[in-house]
This record gives sequence, structure tokens and C-alpha cells, in this order.
Amino acid sequence: MRLFNQTKNSLSWSMGGVAYSCEPWGAVEVSDELVDIARRRGLPLDVAPVAPEARAKQRISDEQEASKENATIALKGKLDDAVAALEAAKGELGSVQVALSEARNQLRLSGEENARLQTQVGSLLADKEAAEQLLAHESARATDAEARAIRAEALVTEPPRASAKGKSARAD
Repeated sequence: MRLFNQTKNSLSWSMGGVAYSCEPWGAVEVSDELVDIARRRGLPLDVAPVAPEARAKQRISDEQEASKENATIALKGKLDDAVAALEAAKGELGSVQVALSEARNQLRLSGEENARLQTQVGSLLADKEAAEQLLAHESARATDAEARAIRAEALVTEPPRASAKGKSARAD
């Protein structure tokens, strides 16, 4: 008896010591006494071929399923790419965070150095002010001493004056 494969898959089986095979939607000759055994085994065989409309409908359904699978595969590929990009960005973020931490540390050290230098400048300015005051004081003293020296020299170099009571001055 001629039976027809009712599926899109090829079939291959053995019964009664004979090996059978059938192409998708194809036909196979099976002895009449083995037809009931084949049906009980669950083989998708029937005496009538699958209608061309049913095969076309199955093909369309298969193509739609394949299209969905292709879309799913493409989306999974994009997802994998996005995950890889995210991991790369995380790695770069880690590098940037390390660099930022180093920059902050350098900024903190620079701030400490700046504060130390400002303290030192303040101390030097105070020393300068004290030195200027000391210089002004010593300059005043030197000017005063010079004036006294000039007066003293003038007293030493001036001839003695006669007193008003008539005493004469001594000659040296």
C-alpha cells in the first residue's frame, strides 16, 4: 500500500526486517499487513498526500518561525554587543575613576603645599615688616647720632667766646 509522509521531515524506520525511508511530504510503499503496525507506532503516514495548500501553509509558518528566530538571533547579537560595550565602558570608567582619585590626591597635596607656602610668605612678610621697622629705628638713631656728632665737632672747632663779664679768652 502506498502511504504518504504527513510532515516536512524525512522519515526512516524499520519494520518486519525491512528498512523504510521517506522524503518530506513524500510517498513510501508499505505492505498491507504493516500499515496498522506503522500507525500504532505513531508514524505520521496516511493514505492520502498532504494537500498543496496545507504544505504551503506549513512552509509559510516555518518561514515565519525562521524569521522570528533570525530576528531573535539578531537581537541577541545586538544584546551581546551592547553587553560588551557596557563592560568596556565599565573598564574605562574604572580607569577614569583611578585617574580622578590621583588628580584629587594631587590637588589635596597642592593645597597643603599652598597653605604651607602662604604661612611661610606670611612669616617672611612679618620678618620684612620687623626689619623695616628696625631699619627705620636704626636710621633715626644714626641720623640723631650724626647730628650730635656734627654739633660736637662744631663745638670743638669753634673758638671760645668771651664771657660778658670781661674775662678774656685764653689763647692756646
